[in-house]
Amino acid sequence: MKNLINLDLSNTNIKSIPILRDIGALTHLFVRDCQGVERLRSIKSLSKLQVLDLSGSSINEFRDQSLEPNNLPTLNSLSKLEVIDLSGCGALTVIEDESFEQMSCLQSFSLSDAKIERLPSLSNLNNLRYLSLRKCTNLKLVVEPLTTLLSLEELHLCCISSLTQADFLEQMSHLHILDLSETQLEKLSSMSNLKNLVHLSLRGCKQLRTVQHLEALTKLEILDLSGTAVMHLPSLTNLSNLHQFLPSNCLSSEELKNLEMLDLSGDVIKEESTDLENLDLPT
Repeated sequence: MKNLINLDLSNTNIKSIPILRDIGALTHLFVRDCQGVERLRSIKSLSKLQVLDLSGSSINEFRDQSLEPNNLPTLNSLSKLEVIDLSGCGALTVIEDESFEQMSCLQSFSLSDAKIERLPSLSNLNNLRYLSLRKCTNLKLVVEPLTTLLSLEELHLCCISSLTQADFLEQMSHLHILDLSETQLEKLSSMSNLKNLVHLSLRGCKQLRTVQHLEALTKLEILDLSGTAVMHLPSLTNLSNLHQFLPSNCLSSEELKNLEMLDLSGDVIKEESTDLENLDLPT
């Protein structure tokens, strides 16, 4: 067992995991959807670990010395981690500030559907490419920890009710996919630097009235404004790659007329809007 590299216990009925400190060569640990497992012991000894997937498990305690139940321990010794998936870990409510201090290799981090209330410091995650906080409905003060994540390519913040502004996006020039659906955003400004954005979803942002600099997003392929209060759009004629557009149902008839010359290579999905019948769609 000492030379074991990959340990996959996913979808099993096990109720406990043996002590892991004797498996120092382990690089991949999967404990997905193990409803009976509530504890991991001696995880800090896995210094070569690259992938840690606990998604959908019932983990609520990490049995390392001096750790409190329901806390994610400080993982400083796991400096080679590239992927952490804690999505659906409903019992986990606290992540210590020091947890990611040494994780400069981390590229993917998912906390979707988790019950955490506060994000730890993420300032050392210089290589993080993917971050999902989708449906972290208890999360507060989400903005400040995100300001340093300048290498992000995919960011999912759907259904975070505490999110009311997104100034942290200004320097995220590498973003390809951005999902801010069903948040409390009132306006989106300073998007002109998001030159690489391909997919932008603002679906269900009921307070959102203004989206600035859309015309600068020339690589955009999918734009979802459905369920927003956006009443005015800039010219979208520069968006030659756009092939799916879900407009706000608050657009005036004049705004809809301005869309008639928009040439889309794919489909326009009409949602509660019937005035797009003259939109030029190539066959």
